[in-house]
Amino acid sequence: MPPFSLLSLATASSTSLEPFDSCRGYDDALAEAVTEHMSYAYGGYWGYGLGTRQSSVAEAAPAAGATADGASAGPSSVTGTNNQEVGVDEQDIVKTDGRFLYMLNGTELAIVQSWPVQDAEKVGSVEIDGQASSLFLDGDRVMVLSRTYDAVTYQPGTKATVIDVTDRRAPQIVRTVDLRGQFSQARLIDGQAFLVMNSWSQIPQEVWSLVYDGKLDMPDIDYSTPESQEKSREVWQSALRSQVAEALATRPREERLLAYVDQQPGRFPRAGSALECDDVHTDGNGHGLGLMSVVNLDLHDDTAAPDASAIMGGGWTIYASTESMYVAETAWFSGWWGWGGTWDPSTNIHKFSLTGDKPEYRASGEIDGWLLNQFAMSEHDGNLRVAATEDDMWWGMGGTGQGSAVSVLRDNGDGELVVTGRVDGIAPGEQIYGVRFDGDRGYLVTFRQVDPLHVIDLSDASEPVVRGELQIPGYSSYLHPIEGGYLLAVGMDGDMQGRLSGLKISIFDVRDMDRPREIQKHVVGGDGWSWSEALYDHHAFTYRDGVLAIPAYTYDQSDWTYDSGLLVLDADPKRGIRERGRVSHSDLVGTGAWVNVRRSIFLDDVLVSISNQGVKLNDLERPKRELASIALGEGANHYYW
Repeated sequence: MPPFSLLSLATASSTSLEPFDSCRGYDDALAEAVTEHMSYAYGGYWGYGLGTRQSSVAEAAPAAGATADGASAGPSSVTGTNNQEVGVDEQDIVKTDGRFLYMLNGTELAIVQSWPVQDAEKVGSVEIDGQASSLFLDGDRVMVLSRTYDAVTYQPGTKATVIDVTDRRAPQIVRTVDLRGQFSQARLIDGQAFLVMNSWSQIPQEVWSLVYDGKLDMPDIDYSTPESQEKSREVWQSALRSQVAEALATRPREERLLAYVDQQPGRFPRAGSALECDDVHTDGNGHGLGLMSVVNLDLHDDTAAPDASAIMGGGWTIYASTESMYVAETAWFSGWWGWGGTWDPSTNIHKFSLTGDKPEYRASGEIDGWLLNQFAMSEHDGNLRVAATEDDMWWGMGGTGQGSAVSVLRDNGDGELVVTGRVDGIAPGEQIYGVRFDGDRGYLVTFRQVDPLHVIDLSDASEPVVRGELQIPGYSSYLHPIEGGYLLAVGMDGDMQGRLSGLKISIFDVRDMDRPREIQKHVVGGDGWSWSEALYDHHAFTYRDGVLAIPAYTYDQSDWTYDSGLLVLDADPKRGIRERGRVSHSDLVGTGAWVNVRRSIFLDDVLVSISNQGVKLNDLERPKRELASIALGEGANHYYW
């Protein structure tokens, strides 16, 4: 979930959003939002007095062939990023083309030759501005996404650094694009990067000064009833509204939309806005100060300016097919604190088309409940399937007993995502811990004390049906369909009272939708605690032809020892799950230094493991057999690893 901000909780309704027909209309809406925000502070919505200013924070990789420099071809089989959808690449901390690894190492992009194994070494690097968080690779181009921060405006920013890696030993930055706002996630489709950006309009200092200096004719506030507070707020809004509009009008329009600065070596920087006023959509209701944009950046055409489509609102949970992107945000309560609101989560979902020259807003819809992650959404045959927990479990308020639901939404062509099918009341009192859609099926794991696996039949999109249910201790948080009608799952083991123990890998037989079974199970660790990044990040999960690799961290209470490494297992529905071996990176660091294995890649029969300290290449059949080791050292930006 993003940093919590009350400013982003008001989102669009399920009706069609309309573009602003003029910049005057957009400016008026923005002025109204700023006034509304400040009057909430005035009326006690935030629980603070006027003296406190609030901050608005806000698939498999292709095997490499012969290269331009005449080097030999790469491996025939290469695992890449574990993406949700084929053809839709997701940003990660490492990418590969088979012959080379491109990875974030502190403040640099490091390039490591990985094939042939005997030539493995670090061959090049580029220093990256900002806090590098993830990257894409397409051909001979790398895009690194970094988080930045403007100490003057107190606004978060995003920097996209495009690097030409044709010469791996001398990579060159060919373009940087700075965008105002914070990106939540991104996707790459056919060389086009689509970034979902959230930005917030800054309240001008001169407006705050009106409040601080007491220059407005402010009524006394009677806090005895909500009605009296509301009346005071209306008077105060009327006094402030015109001055807010005047202050905002003095600011460049690109600052009120989505400003960017595009720089290329040997050229003058190009600055502007990725949005025009009629690219912004609204339903006419208040949306706080947020602006959520889907921005397109071309990895290969350096002359193409950033282009975007936006809504007034926000969005952090992202799902994309090859043709559409869906952005979701949950509103956690129906009113503002102190004004009789109720805890009643609902989620707004906005659809953008990715098939034209630029992202285009298409439709919006609303469902009850909140979404776990990107796997809670999936598009199939023109339908968007969404799994949501309707109980409010986040805030310790107890559940309503509604449980969870799977809804089917369809774009009606008039700007609405309409619910055309739904099954609800799934596991009342529990919340979704794992979800996966696969063709005409959906799989939900809910948890409170035990782990029910629910199998949803979606073959009739208008009438989804819960077919089977399996209850076992613990829970599964990542579900990975494997050939033959099985699910490979990573989760936590537990007992029937809900007490969790060690990291668990399971295989479920779901060939019979009415009778799902757990047929294989392996618990990592003995007398202690075990955990894996794969529990919450599917990019840490690598699976091919019955072999699974995930990072594993164990703590043995008997002798107070901690171990971190890459766990490699045979995971087969018939032969079972057994540990093949582990790879440790502890020898890459000095005494007391922290090492954290994060990712793995299979290159034919070579196992590549990546940590914050370096890279190792081992024999995939015998993981303890080390073939090569490259120490990179812990980078200054280690926290973001």
